[in-house]
Amino acid sequence: MADTTCEMDALGDDELLLVLQYVGAEDLLRCRAVCRRLRDLAAVPELWRWRTVGDPSGWVVAPGSPSVSSPILRLAPCLHLLVMRFGASQEFASSSEMKCAVARLALDVIGDFSGGIIRNQLALGRLRELSVIFYNRDCANVNANFHDVLDVVLAAKGLTVLEVDMDVDLYETGSTAREYKHEAKCESSLKRLAYDSQASDPLLKMLLDAHAATLEEVDLHILRPSDMWDVAPNLVDSLIKMPNLKKLTCPPLHGMHRLQACKTLTALTLNVYALNVMPGMAELESLLHSAGQLLRTATQLTHVDITIPNNESLTLLAALADSEQSGVLSLTLKCFNICRYPEFYEVLAPVLPNLPKLQSLTLDVPSDMRLLGINKVMMMLRPETAPCLSQLAIRSAGCLHIWLTNKSVLDLLKANTLQIKWLGTLFCHFNECHFGCHEIGTDQVTWESVKRLPKIMSLFD
Repeated sequence: MADTTCEMDALGDDELLLVLQYVGAEDLLRCRAVCRRLRDLAAVPELWRWRTVGDPSGWVVAPGSPSVSSPILRLAPCLHLLVMRFGASQEFASSSEMKCAVARLALDVIGDFSGGIIRNQLALGRLRELSVIFYNRDCANVNANFHDVLDVVLAAKGLTVLEVDMDVDLYETGSTAREYKHEAKCESSLKRLAYDSQASDPLLKMLLDAHAATLEEVDLHILRPSDMWDVAPNLVDSLIKMPNLKKLTCPPLHGMHRLQACKTLTALTLNVYALNVMPGMAELESLLHSAGQLLRTATQLTHVDITIPNNESLTLLAALADSEQSGVLSLTLKCFNICRYPEFYEVLAPVLPNLPKLQSLTLDVPSDMRLLGINKVMMMLRPETAPCLSQLAIRSAGCLHIWLTNKSVLDLLKANTLQIKWLGTLFCHFNECHFGCHEIGTDQVTWESVKRLPKIMSLFD
């Protein structure tokens, strides 16, 4: 048998680098001790540029838990994503001196921490995306280091993406806008800002204003919107000053109807679920009225996503029905269990004919909602009432046969070229679905594929 072994010295540097791309990070560092050649090749930035260190799918862990391997931070020249979780300031102090330049940095921090690592990465010059979770429910322990982190975030230059999860109420910590030193010195660079907080706080407004010139996507999750009545109009003031704003995710805000003037805004997601903690019905009606007025008049919107947790939120669907010259191409509706289901469909049915350009409709509904009142909606999805609609996506618990055994759904598939895309998990109380739905796939359910299911077709013979 021929000898198929290959001496490493017979490989050129380029070939050897291709092999080393498949070596794990810690093993790659061990290669440094083999010989001078591997020592030099193991430090080539191209081997590290797209590597991730840390678990990006995890959440905050307890203080003292191990984070990433310190040799990697000391010896690797660069990384694509670094995920670090800390519960003690001394860990930050050691990592702030590392020479490994990362493009994306995700930090979960608990208790006493400082902004040294962020400052270090900004100085290395490669950081473009930063995600920070401030996890501290005990506001009494929030000290000067906490404000140092916020100050660094506000003054950061060159970032294109910033995600902040503020599990600390800045008002409870006694923070005010006066505490942040770099309010006027920040250079606009962000294209995307995601902000998740207990309540609106001074840092959010300052970030919106500082990066107004470049922001294209803003994602706001306010967990206690009842705390933001005094500042919500100011948030809208900041949003309408953004010349490039394309995508907005937020709860309904006071005065948000003024966003009609933002002609670049084409994608709107309204998270009405955050309003379940409203202080009173008057405030809820006022917010929904302003949001409805935006849906009714903003003809530039092409993608609309609405979460509907209660009957009051159905007024937003009614606003879409009243819209003139609607340009909506994609509509996603999420309906929670507390909604009275038949009324949801009653309101949805007349909306669809008023969206003549609609191409995709997504219904995210609970399993016990299923087909209550769905027949009226199916009738409105005919070619004559929805001429451009090509896809109906459904996210729901249970099996696809729950929908396919409804005659109105089958009639819809038979009447036009519409495809049904099942986004939920196929789960059936049968060990093996005797309707055969699991065999046809869920990405593109068409009339032709359903005809191959004789047990379903026999129900309507």
